[in-house]
Amino acid sequence: MNNYMIKRIAVLYILMLVLVSCGKQNKVKISLNYTGGTDKTTVVLKEIKVDREFPIDSAIIKGAGRYTFTVTANQPRFYKVVFPGEKWVMLLAEPGEHIRLKVSKDKLPFGYEVNGSFGSQFVRELGQKLYTTVHKMDSLRNLYNALPLNKEYDSERMRLDNEFRALADSQHRESIRFVLSHYNSLASIYALYQKYDDSTWVFYSSKDLQYFKIAGDSLSKKYPHSDEVKALRFHFNRLMNQRQRLLLATLAQGKTIGFPDLQLPGVSSDTVRLSSLMGKVVIVSFWRSDIPACLIQNREYVELYKRFEKKGLRIYQVSLDPDRPKWAAFVLDAGYPWISVWGGPFENSLAARLYNVQQLPSEYVINREGEIVAVNPDPDNLAGIVTSLLR
Repeated sequence: MNNYMIKRIAVLYILMLVLVSCGKQNKVKISLNYTGGTDKTTVVLKEIKVDREFPIDSAIIKGAGRYTFTVTANQPRFYKVVFPGEKWVMLLAEPGEHIRLKVSKDKLPFGYEVNGSFGSQFVRELGQKLYTTVHKMDSLRNLYNALPLNKEYDSERMRLDNEFRALADSQHRESIRFVLSHYNSLASIYALYQKYDDSTWVFYSSKDLQYFKIAGDSLSKKYPHSDEVKALRFHFNRLMNQRQRLLLATLAQGKTIGFPDLQLPGVSSDTVRLSSLMGKVVIVSFWRSDIPACLIQNREYVELYKRFEKKGLRIYQVSLDPDRPKWAAFVLDAGYPWISVWGGPFENSLAARLYNVQQLPSEYVINREGEIVAVNPDPDNLAGIVTSLLR
């Protein structure tokens, strides 16, 4: 064999190695070690694309068994490994990764081990933290709801409410820390869109928009073709445009006011503009009809409104209930005498973002000159504040 043939064979061999290597780099392997199952357990692998799930493979595992899923991936992707009983494990896989997943049926949703994927480990860390927080919140909520509505239990309600808020604040701080530490990972997107329940987000205020921007700017450079990154950027831009339009509309009124103006639909669908109450003392109240603390506050508002309405007090109450018809029926049945409007579900409410609402109930007291003079004042001091402003 001459030198020419040897060189040609060597080149072909190198090309084959390169092709094999490239093929591996476009694959993701998920090796599952599952224990605690029945005789036959069906496991489904789903691919997550922004807000949709697509089944891409499945396996039947007998008892304690193993199975390896292999999928083609040219960019980082979220996957969900779904087990019986609506339990699953979320993964964030990079092309070329071989993820080793050890799952025990009795330890789901977060009692599993994952190796070979930093993104999947980040997702597990985030999920475990939120799961622990939500479990503690549920316990506090049950204790709160079990208390009689008598006034002698108000101090205990306040203690439980403070504990609840402290848990939410801690979760929020930890999530911010994670995003700022991992803004180059798609796991930061997972953190930005975590929820306590179906309608309450961890990132909820207008101040949180900066973290969407930080992650979006960084990830756009690293993963310019990622569907998840494009969706994040689109969502951020939409929120910013909504905020800007509302601020411009306020300026276009030709008035200088010291509060974000709102124009929201009431129970009868007629919109009511907050700035139409200029010259009055106004309490802007954010609430939900299914939160006991809000109902207690409304009971106190009834007495306050009877006392001060004729002197110039107005209450502009913004509901953040997810179900508008249900809210409207509740308000009509309760017969609240003040202005009741609907601001949309908490997670999508621009009104809540403009006022940086961080808890429910929340209230803002506006004087006759249109200045916010108090935010969430002590309930025992509210009547005194209103009295001084009406003089």
